[in-house]
Parts: sequence; C-alpha cells; structure tokens
Amino acid sequence: MALSRGERVFIGAFVALNVVVPFVAKDLYPFSVFPMFSKRSETLSRVEVFGPDGAQLSSDVFETLELDVFVAEPKVGFLITSLDPGDRALAESEVQAHVKRVFREREIDLPFVDAEQTLTTIGSHGGVVTTRVRWRVTNDG
Repeated sequence: MALSRGERVFIGAFVALNVVVPFVAKDLYPFSVFPMFSKRSETLSRVEVFGPDGAQLSSDVFETLELDVFVAEPKVGFLITSLDPGDRALAESEVQAHVKRVFREREIDLPFVDAEQTLTTIGSHGGVVTTRVRWRVTNDG
C-alpha cells in the first residue's frame, strides 16, 4: 500500500520538526534531544490534603497537581497555577494561603483540612530520604 502525497508531506514535516526543534527549544515534548527532561532535580515535593475524617481529598479540587516529570526552568510551556512546588520545599505560609484561597473560591464547607508535604531527596549517603510535615489549615469562610 503506497502512501498518499499528503501522508508523505506529514511524515516529512514531522521528521524535520524532530530535527530542528530540539536545537531551538530544548525539552519541548515530543521534540527533545536525549536525555529528555534532563535537568534532574535532587528533591521531589508532594502536597496532599486530608479532610477532618482523615480521608485524602482530591488533588484536583485542592489544585495540588503532581507532575511525574518536572523541568524547573522550562524555556517554553504553560503556566500552571496549582500548588506544585516541583523541586523545592514549600513554606507553611504558602500552603496556608493556597488552601485558604481554594476554600474561598470553591466554597468548600469543611471546618479544616490537614495539608501534608512530603519531601523526597537524595541524602549524602546516596540513599533516598523522605521527610513529612503536616499543617492544619482552618476554613475562615
């Protein structure tokens, strides 16, 4: 089965983009040079929110987006307004302000939530070190 002219043009354009784009804008998925997303961070920070009953609440509702692949300083991309610290620890004041904003904007009717930050780092011994800190955030609304 032979390819049509349009299919050949599409394939040629896609191959050309894979050759040109990595030199202009590195780490622009799916056009990247190996190793893709190579600016590796030493720390992974994750925030989870728990209700008064201790059950984990939706990361979508509380905008605690977690990215498996993180580029600390992308050359191009989208601005994400969630609480995704990426490769740094968040201060308690940042977490408090973010969760209180979500309480207000989404009119969540809970007296409080607990926000837990988990930091995973590579220790000086080369092993993985996990640290957790939990803050109670009250609903002032």
